[in-house]
Amino acid sequence: MKKYISIILILLSTAIYATTNRYGDIIVQHLPSNSYNDATIGYTEQAFKISNFSDSESYKVKLALPVTSDYSRGASISSLSKTVIVSPGSELVVGLLHPVGINGSGALVYINNILQARILDISFDRSRGNYYYNNDIGILLSDNLGFDLQVIAEKNFKNSDIDFIDSENSILNWSTNYLAYTTFAGIVISADDYLQAPNMVKTALIKYVETGGVLSVIGEVNIPELKNKKKGKLTNGIYSWNVGFGKIHKITEDASLIWRQIYKDSIKVETKEKAKKKRFGKGKRRSKKVEEEDITIPGLDLLSSNGWNLYKAKAQKNTSASSANKALPVVDTISIPIRGLFFLMLCFVIIIGPVNIFILARKKKKILILFTVPVISISFAFIIVLYSFISEGLSGKSASRSLTVLDEISHRATTYGVVGYYMPIAPWGGMKFDNNSYLRICKDYSYRETASYGMDWTNGQLLTSGWIQARLPVHFKIRKSETRRERLSIMVKGDDVWVTNNLGSDIDSVKLILPTQEGEENKLIVYTAKNIMQGVKVKLIAGNPIKKANYNFLSSEFHDDVFSITKKYNQSKNLAPGRYLAKLKQAPFIEKPLENISEVDDETLIYGIMGDVKYED
Repeated sequence: MKKYISIILILLSTAIYATTNRYGDIIVQHLPSNSYNDATIGYTEQAFKISNFSDSESYKVKLALPVTSDYSRGASISSLSKTVIVSPGSELVVGLLHPVGINGSGALVYINNILQARILDISFDRSRGNYYYNNDIGILLSDNLGFDLQVIAEKNFKNSDIDFIDSENSILNWSTNYLAYTTFAGIVISADDYLQAPNMVKTALIKYVETGGVLSVIGEVNIPELKNKKKGKLTNGIYSWNVGFGKIHKITEDASLIWRQIYKDSIKVETKEKAKKKRFGKGKRRSKKVEEEDITIPGLDLLSSNGWNLYKAKAQKNTSASSANKALPVVDTISIPIRGLFFLMLCFVIIIGPVNIFILARKKKKILILFTVPVISISFAFIIVLYSFISEGLSGKSASRSLTVLDEISHRATTYGVVGYYMPIAPWGGMKFDNNSYLRICKDYSYRETASYGMDWTNGQLLTSGWIQARLPVHFKIRKSETRRERLSIMVKGDDVWVTNNLGSDIDSVKLILPTQEGEENKLIVYTAKNIMQGVKVKLIAGNPIKKANYNFLSSEFHDDVFSITKKYNQSKNLAPGRYLAKLKQAPFIEKPLENISEVDDETLIYGIMGDVKYED
């Protein structure tokens, strides 16, 4: 008996050891994480737990992956890394995120800058990456729903392209970075799961919603982000709220009871069918009654049409590199300056040939041609390089168009837009974005593409290699959610309305509707002003009222044309009481990932949710 126990313990220790390595005082373990391998959108997270068993010494630990790559399966991350400091006696969960697939295996470990001999045995498989179009969408399910949503959905969705993905772990261990959820079109959790979730996980889920995701909670629970919002619309047992660019659904107890009953009935039918197969043999079809039964489940159609599929359309709509530069030109032309180069080459041919030989012949020193030819060639090579720099300079160009939802009450800012960059020389230090930015590069997607990309997460999101090339424009669709304190300070004095620009940039134009009191819903007067410098206070001009308040502005399908987002949505008809639209001449809510940018073309439209309005007699 002891012999068998020993063998079992050895086998178990070997299984754990396959994804866990010890390096002296440091143990590194690869953790399971929620991912959708067929996703063509969003970021996938590789999670690791690093434990320091030393009582006195801190360690600098760097994780780098993959060790080997298979470029035959499309664009891939060839370098993904992060460096952390692990304090004595502590544990640290480290997440490495990547927006492109990793086709390879293995992870390297550096401790105090020394490469360790033992490699973490890990296999990565997101072969499609986000450079291959796939109609399927993934829905993440927490492990405490009480029923199998996949079974229920099969009763309601026929020929569905929705994949329901069960969580790999408890919600207590879910990621604290919202980017890790962006491969999913929706997330479904129970009220108990929400209550048990750590605060950082709750924050990540709300950021996921604000940037366009759909969160569905089964059961009654108080969500702080809904506190100051109007009561959600009730349809088929589901309350819905627009939060940022996304949605939060609450499935009522009545609806969830119906779902649970349908699940129980499905299990009974499945049990009966198994009994029939056992009795009559394999291959027997279900009875006609069961096969043709059409069940409409309250709410599931709503979640699909009014949430999951909208997220899919927003996230998966791709724009090629040429179309992006045409819609948002960063550089007027990317063609080679043929005329100037032709003139230089013509001069080179004349000087190195006839002129060179004529001068040496007159001086009777033709032997010097062995010296003059290379000197003239090197000189003209230098002149061509110099001409290239003079024609475009050494500094780059950038452009952006973005829409920011600025909630002054909760101090949340959610941005959705596109950015473009052009550099005459590829930047040595890469492109640095913060770890809140969701990036999707605009390019011609191809499964056969063999491009490789590098990223480092030590200090934010550093795009190290492959993302931007010299003399070629690059565009990224960008989404981000963050805490910001900018605001448009509003004061009402009698019939006059004054605003102070505290938005962090000069205002090109602003239009707003003041908050209304009960019974004043018809007072939808639009106040406007133009050209307000930062920090300056101006008086607004009262204009014509609009006919109807638009509280559903954020449910618009912004993915239709992100390149013209600042013009398309800067209209008074998109306003409601307590809301404003401000067009800025800069982009204060988008970071500057590159240095040495000389030409900037930014436009930002802010949809503001007013905070306190000051009233004076």
